[in-house]
Amino acid sequence: MLPIDKLNKFARLLHLKGLVEHTIRKPKRGGRQFEPKKFRRLRADRFFVDGFACVTADAGENASPHAVFLHGGAYVAEGLLLHRKFMEKLAKEHGCRVTYVDYPLAPEHGAKETRAVLKKAYAALAEKYPRDEFALVGDSAGGGLALAFLQSLAEGGGKMPAKTVLISPWLDLSMSRPEAAEYEKKDPTLSIDGLLYAAKEYAKDLPLTDPAVSPVFGKMDDLGDILVTAGMSELFYPDCRYLKERADGARGTRLVLAAFENMFHDFVMAPIREGEAGCRLIAAFLAGKPLPREDGVHIEE
Repeated sequence: MLPIDKLNKFARLLHLKGLVEHTIRKPKRGGRQFEPKKFRRLRADRFFVDGFACVTADAGENASPHAVFLHGGAYVAEGLLLHRKFMEKLAKEHGCRVTYVDYPLAPEHGAKETRAVLKKAYAALAEKYPRDEFALVGDSAGGGLALAFLQSLAEGGGKMPAKTVLISPWLDLSMSRPEAAEYEKKDPTLSIDGLLYAAKEYAKDLPLTDPAVSPVFGKMDDLGDILVTAGMSELFYPDCRYLKERADGARGTRLVLAAFENMFHDFVMAPIREGEAGCRLIAAFLAGKPLPREDGVHIEE
């Protein structure tokens, strides 16, 4: 893997931050990465909630646990091939059942609609698979959505998942951490301006600091076991550290932070050695096994 300084130089040459911001401001629609037939050598089934697709994939009847996967994309972009590949890896290599929830996106929809569809989808899955042990798994914006939904469940909204995994989660849509500007310089892909644009499109009439959209400000008690993976050179790393501090003082919540040296945002989704290490760590956490120790990975339990 390229050192982060060389990766940043490469990113500047390709104007990656500009390309990502362009995608945020003009997101494409009509992708078909999650049609059931795309899942090779897996059983795949689809159902709809208020017109939004949910696709469940597994390698057999005894697949466990059942990961409810919420994709990243700043709440405006559709799920990508790399998200499907991540789902397939969890199913094929680690024996999970995985459901992709194609939740409503901004600017066409806002946070209230997104949360309502996710609540219905989760309830439908719990009814369809009553014996399954569920986990919430989300990357980037999907990680923030997963935590916000977990907090709503803890307040009496339904069956709690056994585990929750947040991959490079977007936890504060107001981008208010004092270290944000410093880490923006380190991050090869994310910009504060682009994220704030997406944040306002998603939050609609909610304040950006409302826990419904920025769960780092929400209640941290009784959330169960949570794993957070983050790159130490990504824009969201300070928020992940702050979340760890808040969780350590909470009742009924155990949060493990796995910080990867020199890694960028959402690296777990990338086909690189560190991405594979992150996936192994996530699979071990979901299975209740000891977390593997890897070079360059700092695990705080």
